[in-house]
Amino acid sequence: MTQTPTTTKQSPGTSGPTDSGPVSDRDHDPESRASAEPPPSVTIRYCIGCRWLLRAAYYAQELLTTFDSQLSGVTLEPDSSQPGGIFLIQLNGQDIWSRAVDGGFPETKELKRRVRDRITPGFDLGHSDRPTRQVVSEGHTCPLD
Repeated sequence: MTQTPTTTKQSPGTSGPTDSGPVSDRDHDPESRASAEPPPSVTIRYCIGCRWLLRAAYYAQELLTTFDSQLSGVTLEPDSSQPGGIFLIQLNGQDIWSRAVDGGFPETKELKRRVRDRITPGFDLGHSDRPTRQVVSEGHTCPLD
């Protein structure tokens, strides 16, 4: 009976090899390693003087609930460096909402759309993607019906 040799690889930061099982072609293919990028993350910077922690936490909860498998996380960063109050939402370091630029705070569905359009454009946001119904008085019909 012959035994099949086991391949070992040295883990980064260790002094010796570790048994990690057979080495596949994927381990040597730079394209497959590049495609295994970590999921994107969101950072919400908010003014502590304006007491916007609760608002920031609400947006974080909404994003993590909607994009639970697409985001690696949401980080809340308190900030007191800018007068007038900062509220900035970034996806991988790129601004997707700025209180100074966009004015005020985003509607939740607008924030979700902006995140979705950058990370998974075909992702259905459910009711957030549907037009808002207008309330009409009796006797009138809504064009969205």
